[in-house]
Order: sequence, then structure tokens, then C-alpha cells
Amino acid sequence: MQEQTSKILSKSANDIIKALNSLKQVSSNIEEMSNEVTNLDYQISEREAKLKEMEVRTKEMERQLMVELDLKVKEGMSQHLNSFLTATGSVAIDKQEYNDLLDLKRDYQVNLNEEKKRITEELHSKYIAEQNLKIAQINAERAEDKAKLSTLETRLVDATKAAETWREQLEAERAASVERQKASSIGTINVSGAGK
Repeated sequence: MQEQTSKILSKSANDIIKALNSLKQVSSNIEEMSNEVTNLDYQISEREAKLKEMEVRTKEMERQLMVELDLKVKEGMSQHLNSFLTATGSVAIDKQEYNDLLDLKRDYQVNLNEEKKRITEELHSKYIAEQNLKIAQINAERAEDKAKLSTLETRLVDATKAAETWREQLEAERAASVERQKASSIGTINVSGAGK
């Protein structure tokens, strides 16, 4: 009986260890996903830094060209302006198009932040749901093991009582048998072995 209880407890311990390993795996997966999000943030930051660096260089070139433009205004405004646009890799656009591009950049950043937030919340919700499911499974297994153990303990108590009753009956039967033999041997003489 102890061996069965030990097996049940050992199985329960192994199941708990498996569940803990599964929880560790889920936690590791979430950490990997978090690292991926962090990596994406890092890549975005790098690109934004490069963009800012390019903007600084462009502004510096624009400043230098503006100085040159001021000096060459009298030499032909239109020719110099075309050369300025070509040198900076720029295209002449009107102010409305420029504002539309700025709005597009701002909308992109807002959408990116919302998507990161949504993904993070989704991953967190999924993790919590998986954790709750694992905990519920472990609790169900524990309850099942506890019920089995309780049943086995009840059966052990019943078997012990039955064995005790059988032992008492056996002892009573032996005592009665001894008494019967005593009673039957009182008037008999044993003559076997007298001639030897």
C-alpha cells in the first residue's frame, strides 16, 4: 500500500515537475518574444538615429548651399536653384505636399506604437491564459490524486479491519479447536509406541 502511495506521490511530483518545466518553457517563449520586440525597438531607434543624422547632414548641406546661393543670386537664380536641388538629391515640392509627408511620418509612428502595445498586451494575455490553464490542470490533477489517495486510504482501513476480524475469528477457531481436542482426548489412552 505504501508502495502504491509512493507511486502516486511520485507520479504527482513528476507531473508537477513537468508542469513547472512547461511553465518555464512558456516563460522562456514570452521572454524571447519580448526580446524580439526589444530588438525591433532597437532597430527602429537605429534607423531613426540614421534618419536624424541624414537630416543634420542635409541641413548642413542646405546651409552651405544657401550661403552659396546668396552669393550667386545675381549669377542666375534658376540655374543655381536647380543645382541646389540636384546636389541635395531633393525635389521641389509645394508646402502642402511637405506637410502631408510630415503627417504621414507622424501617423506611422502612432500606428507603430499602437501595434507594439497591442502585440505586447496580446502576448501578455496569452501568457496569463496559459499560466491559468496550467494551474487549473495542476489543481485538477492534485484533486484527482487526492481523491484516489482518499479512496485507497479508505480501502486500506477496510482491509485492515477485515484482516483484524479474520485474525480474531481464526484465533477463536484455534482456541475452540484446542478445546475440542482437549475434550476428546480426556478419556482415551494412547497405546501406540508402547511395545517399542
